[in-house]
Amino acid sequence: AWNKRNDTNWNIEQLINSLLCAASTEQCYSQKCVDCRNNFPSSILMTTDSKFSNSEDEEISWFNWVRTLGKMNLQETQGDVSALLDTIDEQWSILLFHHFVKNQQKLYIDRIKKASSEKDYIVITCDFAGNYTLAAQREIQSAHWSKQQASLFTIHIKIGESHINLAIISNYLNHDTAFVYYCQQQIIGFIKARYPLVKRIVYVSDGATMHFKNKFNMVNLSFHKNDFDLEAEWLFTATSHGKSACD
Repeated sequence: AWNKRNDTNWNIEQLINSLLCAASTEQCYSQKCVDCRNNFPSSILMTTDSKFSNSEDEEISWFNWVRTLGKMNLQETQGDVSALLDTIDEQWSILLFHHFVKNQQKLYIDRIKKASSEKDYIVITCDFAGNYTLAAQREIQSAHWSKQQASLFTIHIKIGESHINLAIISNYLNHDTAFVYYCQQQIIGFIKARYPLVKRIVYVSDGATMHFKNKFNMVNLSFHKNDFDLEAEWLFTATSHGKSACD
């Protein structure tokens, strides 16, 4: 909303670099640093807005994600310029620390992928790609309303310098923990047949509660050694992590 109003191109990285210490640490991102903890976006956005002093009461609108009745909705908000800046400042601390967590997590995942080995551990990134509709060429008109679907579970395996891409296709359309466990059985069978010296599995996925980040999957993880004779751990990426290897 601010960029659109002022024809500017501010982004998160620019704001962070402008407001935090040059050699920023976790203290800076958690706003505990005495040198930059009182710096907020409004302080720098106002100084770069030549129209602010003359249009502080100007009515503008912007969109913001809000939780309503347990669901996230994109809501349009109307107010003056000061209200928009206050909204940005209110959300700054949450965004700032999330940005730090996301970047640190990305660095950690990159590091463990580089250190993976067929004699130690491997990194498996996995996710659901959604349900795909199966369409036939030259189908009759009534077939349009009775198409079959298939689930697609995508996997990327990093072992040392090697990259392996797999996909599991199924007519089971529920994206639940049972499906994930079945996929684990297929993946572990594939790994053991080709890399018998692997001792540990590191799973990486998003935090979708329906199939990954839930109590059922955690119970399965606690029995991973008993079920597959391999140690395992599971890393859940932060929200807005971008595309992963299996996408």
